[in-house]
Amino acid sequence: MGAGDSPANPCMLTMNGHKNVVGVFFDTTGTAGFAYEPAATAFASVNALGYTTTTGGAGGDTVTVTSGDELWNLMLLRTDAAHCPEPPTLTVFVAGILSPGPVIGSTQMISVKDAYDISIIGVGNDATITNVGLNINRSKNVIVRNITFASCPDDGIAVEANDDENLGHHVWIDHCTFTDVPPPGYPAGSTPDGALDVTHTAAYVTISWCRFTQHDKTCLMGHSDSQTSDVNLKVTYHHNYFDSTVSGIPACASGRRISTTTTTGRIPSTASRRTLKPMSWWKDPTS
Repeated sequence: MGAGDSPANPCMLTMNGHKNVVGVFFDTTGTAGFAYEPAATAFASVNALGYTTTTGGAGGDTVTVTSGDELWNLMLLRTDAAHCPEPPTLTVFVAGILSPGPVIGSTQMISVKDAYDISIIGVGNDATITNVGLNINRSKNVIVRNITFASCPDDGIAVEANDDENLGHHVWIDHCTFTDVPPPGYPAGSTPDGALDVTHTAAYVTISWCRFTQHDKTCLMGHSDSQTSDVNLKVTYHHNYFDSTVSGIPACASGRRISTTTTTGRIPSTASRRTLKPMSWWKDPTS
């Protein structure tokens, strides 16, 4: 008996007792076909503020959710600002398309608040959260991977720390897709805002190998020029693909402390004046 995870291929498992086995298989098309990195990189890998790196729920309990309400309730149970009772690390597997049910109702964001040591990972090539986003607020050591955020009414993902980096840090968002196009049969979001916003002094955040498509205000780093605490933002964007996005690619208010390695993609001529231009380019081979 025991828990563990491995990115090895093939992965060998000795069945010497009763074990629950969950396999997460990543798609071979789109950004999911890009390099899979078994450990956090860049700012999310920095040893700081009590964490040596970002590991999320590795080595802990696992649970699979198939509805938006299940994820809402689970994240509500993880709220633990005082670190009491300190729940064990947790990996949440998202299976299928999650949308708001009667519990979420008209609320626009699922709150991942005052939580820590969590991974939220999509299973297969169709794991989707639609018509609701994730608000990662005052949380630490959180990983979100292999999920499409489609047609969210506010932000797809918002990462913030309530203007104190000690409250929200070490967040890794990897191999996710952000789009305004809903899955077939699902309604479009009414008032989409940012696809992925990092604000209010969040620290040690990495966004890697993500695809942003069919969106206007795409990625915001820093709440505004007047938000003075955001000069301490610590965010890395690397190997992300922007396709048919209008602004925020990403947009950076003045004075941010940001590391940008190779951000890839097509930037339209209408891009916002605050866009942080990528340091290298590659052409979409399908265009």
